[in-house]
Amino acid sequence: HKVWLIMTILKLELDSFVARTSLEKLKEFAKHPRRAVQAVTFTFDRLIRNTFGKQTDPWGKPWAELSPTTLSGRKRKGRNSIAKLVDTKVLFRSLQRKVDNANEGHVQIGTPDRPVLPHLFGNPTNRAWGGPIAPIPARPMLPIRPDGEVEVPIAWSAMINEEINKNLPPEML
Repeated sequence: HKVWLIMTILKLELDSFVARTSLEKLKEFAKHPRRAVQAVTFTFDRLIRNTFGKQTDPWGKPWAELSPTTLSGRKRKGRNSIAKLVDTKVLFRSLQRKVDNANEGHVQIGTPDRPVLPHLFGNPTNRAWGGPIAPIPARPMLPIRPDGEVEVPIAWSAMINEEINKNLPPEML
């Protein structure tokens, strides 16, 4: 299975005159959104990659500590890192971003690598190489909840809106 965070960049709810005015400006901008969509894509990519450095999920909850078995396995291999999900950097390097050229408002950010699933959602019944149960705790790096719903954190939304505003033509501000 491939895991992709697929999102439509803009979802608007109108509840004020300011919002309706903004929508009119946005309709004009939507005719050629590529620059802002690319900026948003890079922002999402940066925020996702930052979860690895911060060792937290997108909502700020710290990732579970490494198990003693994992730490001893790393030590045996000569790697003393206690960082989670970045020891070999395979998962981090597998992250990709795509802007769909046919539909300029459609973005894909994620990884085609199957091993992301147990880290994203956890696997309480994991059996490494057929051995005893060795649960893998969830360490989400993508803003996807266990039910599959994308839930962009409020702090991320603010940064993404800032990127959109930076890439709007001056007459739209």
